[in-house]
Amino acid sequence: MAPVLLRVLLAAGLGALVSLDRRAAAQAMLAHPLVAASIIGLALGDLRTGLLVGVLIGLFWSGALPVGGVVPPDETLGAVVAAGCAVLGARAVGLEPLPAAVAGSALGVPAALVGRRLELLLRRYNGALAREAEKHVRDGDLSAVDRATRRALVAALGGAFVLTLVLLAIGVPLLRAGLPRIPSAGAALSRAAYPIPLAGLGAVVPGAGFRVGLAWATLGFAVGLLLIGGAKLA
Repeated sequence: MAPVLLRVLLAAGLGALVSLDRRAAAQAMLAHPLVAASIIGLALGDLRTGLLVGVLIGLFWSGALPVGGVVPPDETLGAVVAAGCAVLGARAVGLEPLPAAVAGSALGVPAALVGRRLELLLRRYNGALAREAEKHVRDGDLSAVDRATRRALVAALGGAFVLTLVLLAIGVPLLRAGLPRIPSAGAALSRAAYPIPLAGLGAVVPGAGFRVGLAWATLGFAVGLLLIGGAKLA
């Protein structure tokens, strides 16, 4: 169990660092789901699964950008959690890379929605820091800007680390315990992956947004399960 815990901590730490690139720091595209999930996969020794997770998660929010006051789901956090769960959970119980990536992505999508809540909290906190720094600057304390920036970065890093750690601590054991109880899980998840690219089409249709993509993804899971059920009956 200790090695798994250490790898969960590694994934959470790397995920927190990558999350800074999404808005708080460099913005060098490291936070893109394809890159973020690949980094986690590589660090955990399974780059192929990380790449697959990045593709799947990236399709859900290919048209969503955190511009101005818009706060979309945190696709970076979702990709990190999905990759960690796919490698440490689904792959650990014997699933092939594609079904493992789908299983991880199924947990990454709600994780991204939870991450949006964290983003909203951080924005409110940063607003309070900005008002406090502005007051100090008016009083002649110019170093207040640097202090506020450091505090904002620490809050973003710490928040992402804690939330990612908690979600991985839930998701990894869930997949390890649940997937072996479903004999046809691997085949069903493999089939469910193929309609997911339609989520990318839905995400870029004007006005369609995340709901259409999620609807197509849900349809993909349903089709996969039906196909497996039909094959078993035959």
